[in-house]
Amino acid sequence: MYRTIQLLLILVIPVVALFIGCAGEPGDREFRNGVRELEQGRHVRAMALLEKSISRRPASDQNAAAHSYIGVAAWRLGRVQRAMEAFEESRRLDPGLFEPTYNLAVLYLEAGDTVRAVPLFEEAARMAPQDPRPLEFLGHIHLQAGQIPAARRAFFGALARAPQSARVLTSMALVDRATGDSGKAVFYLMQALERNADYAPALYNLAVIYRDDLKDEDQARATFKRYLEVEPDEVRRIEAAATLRQMSGELPVAKAAPAPVEEPVAVAAPAVPVAAAETAPVARRSAEELMKLAREEAKKRNTQQAVTMCLEAAEMAEQARNVRQQEQALRLAVELGIDQARAQLALGRFLSARGDSASAIRAFKQATVLDAQMVAAHAALADEALKTGEYDAALVAMRQVVQLEPDRADTWWALASLYDERLGVPARAADSYREFVKRFPGDPRVVRAQSRINELVPPARVEPPPQPVVAAPGTPAAAPLPRVVVTPPSGERRLSIRRPVVRNTQAAVQAYNRGTLYQQREDWVNAIFFYTRALENDDTFVTAYFNLAAAYWAKGDHELAKDAYRLAIEFQPDSPAARFNLALLHRELRERDAAVAQLNALLETTPDHAQAHYVLGLLHSEAPVDVEKAREHYRKFLELAPNDPSAGIVREWLRAQ
Repeated sequence: MYRTIQLLLILVIPVVALFIGCAGEPGDREFRNGVRELEQGRHVRAMALLEKSISRRPASDQNAAAHSYIGVAAWRLGRVQRAMEAFEESRRLDPGLFEPTYNLAVLYLEAGDTVRAVPLFEEAARMAPQDPRPLEFLGHIHLQAGQIPAARRAFFGALARAPQSARVLTSMALVDRATGDSGKAVFYLMQALERNADYAPALYNLAVIYRDDLKDEDQARATFKRYLEVEPDEVRRIEAAATLRQMSGELPVAKAAPAPVEEPVAVAAPAVPVAAAETAPVARRSAEELMKLAREEAKKRNTQQAVTMCLEAAEMAEQARNVRQQEQALRLAVELGIDQARAQLALGRFLSARGDSASAIRAFKQATVLDAQMVAAHAALADEALKTGEYDAALVAMRQVVQLEPDRADTWWALASLYDERLGVPARAADSYREFVKRFPGDPRVVRAQSRINELVPPARVEPPPQPVVAAPGTPAAAPLPRVVVTPPSGERRLSIRRPVVRNTQAAVQAYNRGTLYQQREDWVNAIFFYTRALENDDTFVTAYFNLAAAYWAKGDHELAKDAYRLAIEFQPDSPAARFNLALLHRELRERDAAVAQLNALLETTPDHAQAHYVLGLLHSEAPVDVEKAREHYRKFLELAPNDPSAGIVREWLRAQ
């Protein structure tokens, strides 16, 4: 199944003047014949010829390529250690060769050694700026480690190199699903299928999301059926067919163990899979041996490899709970890699965990000096400085983080809170809260941010309302709902949308996807145009109404925004997102009763909606006669979301009452 990254070899190595030279030059014929044998799958013979070519011309410029070919042949034969040695020798002879660097990284990853694999993939990515494969591997490593921002950066980099790649788009969908944003995941999967309608991993992931996240079994069944038509692997087809029969009630659902296709598809890394023999894990050296080898590598000026070995030794010591040895390995990494920011970062984290904040801050600052683009170092510095009350240092570090990685919601919130609660700069705090609202409309802290903006900014300078939660792209329901015509209250406008003579779902989805692209660019006019086009092709497309409302709200046309939200609710009365956003819009327009009505209706279908209870608490707390209702909703909010960022403020209000 597509759960693990397929590990791949590079079979063709561009070698300058590969076949140029005197026909009688010693070793030349063996080299050419060895390459030919490798291409034809005769790996033992290929290794023998290539090794002979090296022995006959020990000073040849082609020996780096020969060692790389030997590594490929050894890997194919299951001789992992021999393959690693060959790739390392190839890199030593020619540090600029991409292929042995990439292949060695894949081998380390296959052995489970990500500490060594990651810097090699990073090096390979720099060597081949047009090749997306190293970045894809990095993305999967970060995703499996739960490092979502790093995974997203890697996949975005890969997409920039291969913008038409269905594989990369599917990988990006996995990142969004891991964050709980199934709608955005569907958007990327739809984009992947636009590039390649038969791409099996995208179809499988889409089916799983429809089934497990969106609870749309009709769409899930249809997508599973399509997946069965294109999946080349027989085992996967059998598993998917069994899942489809379970969904249809033809087979009982297994209770003893989850179905074999429960997990989403992990996209294969780029290139043609290699039918290599199973490989045994590489025996790991002890921490002492690694530190000794690191010193030897440093003497050879292989600083990066020396630091990698020290960090691996520190990791082994940490697992063994040997704090003294862990510190020894980290300090050796700093000593040997005086220009390596990652060594300073690792030492700083260790010192922070030991409670030595002053030394940790010095290490983090040194890391940022060595690599001004290292987001992790700036973020660690901000956290440590904030903890010790060094607010100026924390401020500088936070601003650097959001500049380098603008999608870090927690850092934006921390920056706004620092201006607001620690530095006492209300104008800057309000600006930061506005930026938070703009960038992360779906974050539950948006309500608190808007509340603080209203408190910090005088009434005459109140900023435009926050953008509502934007539904990520999705697809219309498989069975369209009947058109419901609702007469609006007197004086309100209605959306001018032509009803389709014949519904065209495919055209609606295409127009909708165009609209989401313009919405991401904050081009509201074009976003509205394409969302309207989507509805003119399918007037039951609920998510299009939802995003159309968001676009109208951002544009400042509140009446049409309310109208679009109402239509979304008409077609999907149990949609908590549409009712919640409509309530926020009513509240922003000081239409308190209408906001309360929408939130109460929301709680009838979704009684555990924590943010609805929070906003009702806010609304009722504004009226003295409703204070008891405010208490009731605030207590329910704390019960449902005790760790919410606004929970502390709510507790303070309840104590004050």
